[in-house]
Amino acid sequence: MAALGGAAVCLTAGAHTGPLPGAARQHERRALLRQAEAALQRLDTGAAEHALELAGNLAHEADTEILLLRTCMQQGQYRKALAFAAHTAGVHQDEVGGTLLYAWLLHLGGQRDAAQRLLARLQAGARGQRLVRDTRALLASDAPVVGAALLQPPLRLAPFAQRLPGSEQAAVLGTATLVRGGRFALAPAQVLGAQARGWVRNGLGQMRAARVVGQAAHRLVLLELAHPLPDARAVGVPRDMFPGAPGYLAGYTAHRGGAPAWPLLRPGFLGAAQDDGTRALGVAVPARQPLGGPLYDAAGRVAGVAVAGPGGGQLVPASRLAGAFGADLFAAPAAGVGAGAAASAGADAIYELALVQALQIMGRR
Repeated sequence: MAALGGAAVCLTAGAHTGPLPGAARQHERRALLRQAEAALQRLDTGAAEHALELAGNLAHEADTEILLLRTCMQQGQYRKALAFAAHTAGVHQDEVGGTLLYAWLLHLGGQRDAAQRLLARLQAGARGQRLVRDTRALLASDAPVVGAALLQPPLRLAPFAQRLPGSEQAAVLGTATLVRGGRFALAPAQVLGAQARGWVRNGLGQMRAARVVGQAAHRLVLLELAHPLPDARAVGVPRDMFPGAPGYLAGYTAHRGGAPAWPLLRPGFLGAAQDDGTRALGVAVPARQPLGGPLYDAAGRVAGVAVAGPGGGQLVPASRLAGAFGADLFAAPAAGVGAGAAASAGADAIYELALVQALQIMGRR
């Protein structure tokens, strides 16, 4: 998974616990933080790491640690970011930003009760009350969209992203699932409508132009990407999941603002088979929000793609997708591994897959 690697500094920098720096050192530290923020905005996580390591050696401060964990997220390293956020929230209780980011990351990874408990215990000063209120509203929403106040550095509850070409403006229309080694994606047929072209963007902010190829099947269309995206080797299930099996659905909120976001992982249990060959989704999804994201089994294998249907979401199983779009959509599981035989991957590991395999679909407003 080379595209996601290389953030050893994430859990080690900032360990300096010496005396408070003088004015000159604070000035230098703030300059390094500005450099790191600018590097993240360019998606240059290596340069951000370097600046933050230097800043961390000057002082052990919450704003440096928040930028470090955001660097981890920009690289797709959710597990490291989550561990580091727990440290920041625990050590820097006077700075609400670390706790708010920790709660948001827990919520995104499907740990909603834990996120709510964390916010319930938070005692914010007058300066942080608005941020706490906005974060609580965000976590309470069925279709969360990060507002402007929660996008201000150093907090920023979203990734940076590559810019659209020229003066193009686009809305987030729904979710797609990356397939075939990152060269194609499956998307809900109704999302792009008459638009045969658009863009897709993963949770790391990497974006590609995409166009519809072929005919719709199972309410899905195949998109061809102008250049491949990293797919972290999406592995399909060896055979379709059975009703009642645990699953994790990844997706994004559709909204007219077009801002980048990290995907939201929703846990649930797969429902019964339907007459058309789909399965009841068994995952609570917001009304009127387009689906299209991957559903993972407990081992992190793609069990199918979610689509809208009567009475809620439905899952188009991997076998149906293979029949309609080809057997090479996902990598085959290891030889001899049957359904349910693989060890549980854990929600945090599954979320790292979703960061690159669940895509925002973007089209003209």
